[in-house]
Amino acid sequence: MKRFFVNQLVIVALIVSAAFVPSCDKDGDETETDTITVSGTLTGEYASWDNVSVSFDGGETWAVTSPISNGKFSIELSVPDEKYLEPLDVGEFPDGITTSDKSAKVVEASFYVRKGNESEWLSLYVVNISPTVRSSTEVLYWYVDKNVNITGEFEVTWEMEDTGEEITDVETWDMKLIKGWNTAVYIEAYEGNNNTFTIKTSAVPSNAVWMTESQYWELYE
Repeated sequence: MKRFFVNQLVIVALIVSAAFVPSCDKDGDETETDTITVSGTLTGEYASWDNVSVSFDGGETWAVTSPISNGKFSIELSVPDEKYLEPLDVGEFPDGITTSDKSAKVVEASFYVRKGNESEWLSLYVVNISPTVRSSTEVLYWYVDKNVNITGEFEVTWEMEDTGEEITDVETWDMKLIKGWNTAVYIEAYEGNNNTFTIKTSAVPSNAVWMTESQYWELYE
């Protein structure tokens, strides 16, 4: 799984990729979502690539492919096979982050745009770059086999090796996952010597766009 965790000078990846705004029945009860449709439009050279593929947790098993037509694609994510689900590794969570059910199993859907033997990681992003603040919001997709909450906050201060400056990182979790597929946003914000990292239950932002890894990093060049 991927993402998070401040470890001295590095933000280390953990698990992460989604928290879903649950659907409700007429009585207001939360209901599970066994399938979720992921669709969008690719731009630039990638609009003419062959297809978008889905793997679980970044592995090499391609669960689904969707042909690209005029840059557009649409994939329905179904219930993952049990073999792809992994336990929440709560032992890796720092103090201040708690989970409501340690027995829950999760899996992340990872997306790639493919052409022949070439592939590029693909994700939904909202990016903001200004002279004082750099922030990005990534849309994440998780499947969980039971309802589980992951909540809390922790803070760590570390020192830059080259300058000796102190940097403060604050990480906040507000994940309320419902059995089935979930969507969430992971927000990174860097302002001066203060960095914040937030993952929370949320719908897909209306201004999010699909970017390959190359397109994302080009924004910072």
